[in-house]
Amino acid sequence: MTAFKLFWTWLGDEINLKRISFLWGVAFVLFGGLSGFTIWFYQEYLEKEGERDGIIAPNGETTRPKEVQLRTSLLLYDYGILRQEAGDLNGAERSFDAALSLIDASDPNQMLHYQTILLSQIHIYREMGEDELFEASSQKYEELFLLD
Repeated sequence: MTAFKLFWTWLGDEINLKRISFLWGVAFVLFGGLSGFTIWFYQEYLEKEGERDGIIAPNGETTRPKEVQLRTSLLLYDYGILRQEAGDLNGAERSFDAALSLIDASDPNQMLHYQTILLSQIHIYREMGEDELFEASSQKYEELFLLD
């Protein structure tokens, strides 16, 4: 109770606006400093964890494990299907392009996913009336998956 009495005495019987403003300023500085320190510390922690897990390369570039790339590409594929159902063919095309860019077509474990997304992209090009892109994607599909 004495700390409160000291504080109230310091504040004054008549509320002193300068002292209240000072207290608000101190509170904001402390809160801002604590928030900034927390964010900085968490970024450092994440960077160290990333280096330990092999997500961040020694040169500082971020790399993604193949499983994360595959999961991300499948999410992009699902989003593209939703955009297609909503009638946004350009959005679906962009999603499929992004999904294909994350998948390694030479990896046998990812080949089925690549094939599925490429077929969906070919279908989108046909719906959009993009004959050149349709032909190029069809040719790519034939080269990759239809062996003589």
